[in-house]
Amino acid sequence: IGSEVMITATLAIKVFQIGYVVPDLTAATAFFKKNYAVPNFLEVRGAGLSDQTYRGGPGNCRYNIAFGYFGDLQIELIEPVSGESTYKEFLQRNPQGGAQHIGVLVDEFDTACAELQGKGYEIVQSGRNGKTRIAYFDTDRSVGTLTELVYLDPPDRERFQRLKRGEA
Repeated sequence: IGSEVMITATLAIKVFQIGYVVPDLTAATAFFKKNYAVPNFLEVRGAGLSDQTYRGGPGNCRYNIAFGYFGDLQIELIEPVSGESTYKEFLQRNPQGGAQHIGVLVDEFDTACAELQGKGYEIVQSGRNGKTRIAYFDTDRSVGTLTELVYLDPPDRERFQRLKRGEA
């Protein structure tokens, strides 16, 4: 591993997710259900975020997405549909798909982003869904994946808790 990516514990952070970019969402959800006993997925087709950025400019990507749980770990599956994105870049390099990012849950989004930027890591993609905010940082050369910082607003946190309990 190259230079270290460190996030201080003072931000009340938690690695909670592995994000996979996949060429076929239906096949990927079937794989995780069969081979890893992920009981169910919350799927959204044609999803997108508001206030998207991509590599320093405006973003406009759309994707099919599914969330499931492998124990306490969230599995996020992303199939790019349109627009430029880190997801599309990943599939161009890895046509079979694979682990693209590690998701880190943060309580103080702006502080956490400033911390990683202060360490020299660039935001390569970002956006929001209501009050939920995400930013992907280019940590690929350091740890082999991007690092996604995620602030979940309370309704989204509860939605994921219900999914984890098998209620959604």
